[in-house]
Amino acid sequence: MELLAPAGTLEVFETAVRSGADAVYVGAPAANARALARNFTLAECAAMTDFAHENGVKIYFAMNSLLKDGDLAPALKLLAFFQKIGIDALIIQDLGLFYAARRYFPDLALHASTLMGAHNSLGVRQLAEMGFERVVVAREMRLAEIAAAARSTPVELEAFVHGAMCFSYSGLCMFSSFAGGRSGLRGRCVQPCRRRYSWRNDGRKKSGGYLFSMNDLCGLPLVDDLRRAGVRSLKIEGRMRNRQYVEQVVGAYRLILDHPAEPDAMAEAEIMLASAMGRKSSPGYFEIQAQGDDELISPQHSGNIGLFVGTVAGGLRAGMGEIKLKAPLASGDRLRVHQEKSGERLSWTLENMRAAGREISRGEGGARVSMPLPSGTRPGDCVYKVDTRDSRTKARRGSIRSAQFQNKVRKIQADPAVDNLCRSLGLTGKAMKIPRLEVKEKVRGKKRQGGRLAGKTHYQPLPWWLKVDDLMILRKITDLAPDRLVVVLSPVSLRQFKRQGLSGPLRRGMVWALPPVIVEEDLPFFTQAVLFLARHDFMDWQIGHISQKLIFQEAAVKLAAQGRPARGKRRRPPSMKSRSFRLYGHYSLNIMNTFALREAAALGIRQPQISLESDMEMCARLGHLAREV
Repeated sequence: MELLAPAGTLEVFETAVRSGADAVYVGAPAANARALARNFTLAECAAMTDFAHENGVKIYFAMNSLLKDGDLAPALKLLAFFQKIGIDALIIQDLGLFYAARRYFPDLALHASTLMGAHNSLGVRQLAEMGFERVVVAREMRLAEIAAAARSTPVELEAFVHGAMCFSYSGLCMFSSFAGGRSGLRGRCVQPCRRRYSWRNDGRKKSGGYLFSMNDLCGLPLVDDLRRAGVRSLKIEGRMRNRQYVEQVVGAYRLILDHPAEPDAMAEAEIMLASAMGRKSSPGYFEIQAQGDDELISPQHSGNIGLFVGTVAGGLRAGMGEIKLKAPLASGDRLRVHQEKSGERLSWTLENMRAAGREISRGEGGARVSMPLPSGTRPGDCVYKVDTRDSRTKARRGSIRSAQFQNKVRKIQADPAVDNLCRSLGLTGKAMKIPRLEVKEKVRGKKRQGGRLAGKTHYQPLPWWLKVDDLMILRKITDLAPDRLVVVLSPVSLRQFKRQGLSGPLRRGMVWALPPVIVEEDLPFFTQAVLFLARHDFMDWQIGHISQKLIFQEAAVKLAAQGRPARGKRRRPPSMKSRSFRLYGHYSLNIMNTFALREAAALGIRQPQISLESDMEMCARLGHLAREV
């Protein structure tokens, strides 16, 4: 079983290797899900790859953010570079990046990011059939669901075992985009889930808390269970965590992997995790039915990373505040204050503190000390220790030297092949200009006035679709006439259809829709429901995940088999059973560039909705290409 560690700096990368990681994953420059972090240079990427291989460790680059068309040319250059330096795998979520990598850089091994939303065995099977060598399963999956996925295909499974969890489903969160204007799917998450929210009950009492701030995941006691479930790689989250965190967490899991079922090893590993200064932890979703969801969120805590030091007490004087220590503290430690009113998090290095009127260099838990605090800090704000003086002084100059790889980088960049490829694909220069689309007009009136048609201009209306999840709503909107009616399939909507049915234009234009997330135990319902509705002549469907096309492939085979005559009997007349399913795509497919649109077409998906995070330029480009695909 592989132990996979994160790294966001050269120092942390080397620490992960020396602490016992079998593989390390890092962010690809400017194209990863931690775009707000510092980017590695190409020389550093080459140096880390060389260092990893010299030490018998694999290196994976996370290129797992969604891309716009303007990002494609730089992305192709990165793919060419990674193929040349011999990385071990690329972690991706964008269908367009998959399209490019498979066609133009076939030597790159591809891992499907957890952001590709493999929430069930169907998702894992689909990604395996596409050619991914490994699938990072969604963090919401239970142990039994992971085991079912492992039985469905021999592809390698990787699971997050430690670190931060997201409140939303993997690959579907738009909280940051809606609340902060920055896309989490493009690596720019501003973490609105870590802020405090409140509301008024009955217009009077104000209440609230950190309602979306998840506790960290800790799967240390479940390592053997994950092994038995078929997980091949244990992944530690934390490409923005410091050296001490990575050293302690990697060391703890290495200890358990090397000494399974030893109580002393588990006790020592738990001590190491406690010194890593992470958030409060829970077993996550692995055993959610057994533990309930109370352990997943602690709404009274802010969800800050670090060891809770104490709460600011009393008034502040001359920038000094008093705290009753809940944990030991020393001059030189790195601290962070969470300012409750503004939600700001400010970090600083503790230079001095006082107790009983004299200056001290160290304070123990229970001591009452005063210390300098950042401007804006108020009584009640919480202070956390995020790194120690000892850890930072222990950090030494690493062995990774990136300067010696500059010539190698220049040589790779001088190869004109990738520039020629970008030009041939229309990703540079004038080829990127958006064609002007003419809007057809209907003009009433025939007289000319000044060379122009007189009368009122009426723009040709666009077709519009109405989506509902409850057929009872249709009784209240009888005056609407959508071109297509989309109904979300569920046990409730299926019962309603069986009870009341539909007729007329709404039935003829009806599209059934599958939800983006289908848990393993619900797959039989959706499989049987698709067959039932197909027999009632419903062949138009909207899918919420690319893997759902497998449901329709299997349904088509069953329908064709049922349509064949038994031996000795006459063939039945042609019927709807010989027709094909028509699949439309939901916006949860995250189509954001022309390559992704082409890949969706190759998968048999017609007219996919583009991402909700699309801007006008993207709509125009993809709308133009959709006419060609």
